[in-house]
Amino acid sequence: MSSQKPRDCSFAVVISSCDAYSDLWPYFFHFFFKHWADAPLPVYLIANERQYDDPRVKSMLVGPDQQWGTNTRVAISQIDAEFLLLLLDDFFLDAPFPQEAFQHTLAQFQATQGRLLELRIHGRQGKPIEGSCFRRSDPENLCSGINSNLWHRELLLDIAQPGLNIWQCESLVRKKLHEGERHFYFMDEDAPRQISFVEGVRGRFWKPEGIEYLRANGIHPDLKRRPCPTQGNGFFPKLIRSFLKRRMQRQRLEPLADQLIKPLRLP
Repeated sequence: MSSQKPRDCSFAVVISSCDAYSDLWPYFFHFFFKHWADAPLPVYLIANERQYDDPRVKSMLVGPDQQWGTNTRVAISQIDAEFLLLLLDDFFLDAPFPQEAFQHTLAQFQATQGRLLELRIHGRQGKPIEGSCFRRSDPENLCSGINSNLWHRELLLDIAQPGLNIWQCESLVRKKLHEGERHFYFMDEDAPRQISFVEGVRGRFWKPEGIEYLRANGIHPDLKRRPCPTQGNGFFPKLIRSFLKRRMQRQRLEPLADQLIKPLRLP
């Protein structure tokens, strides 16, 4: 890896969320600061009306939920940083964040005029980018997620179109690749791993591996608020998940009992 040092630049960490997932914030930030104690501050949290009660976290309140694109665009417009590391609220860090290696990665991203870098993806396909540990994404080697990506702020503003959900915004990334975008990268197979996490939630419900990770760390989430139903495509699993989703939707429509979400307190 290049020994290049980062130039002076503005960089920030942004957590993509909304109030419907505020029950995850204590778990997310518990593992975030456990594994990345020297993260650049403040860490920005995209939210609607609720706030996270931690001086290291700045809640970016965007008002009533208006889809991922609108929420993200409103929040990012208020963050004065050229480069942004975007993380989703249901991906819990499970290993120390390699701060020194990431600083070299950030320097290479600047030097190569990068616009998007998928930190979690490593491979040997795609053209190597000279002077870096990156490879170029292209339509034949399609990498276009949202989570754990390093973004140039202007690109994220362009992708986060008003009214679009997160999957539609991902489609815009793929569209740009097909139109010839040359500054979307992923990590070379031999590059140091930058980030490691456990996906805790999918389709609004806890994933079994998410529950296992929390319990292994002495944390027992409220499964009444966010269940962990049986997965599968059978009639009864689908019926149960449909019932639970309707119940969760009713809960979100109820008045908020507390606008301030407290950090996790373990014994």
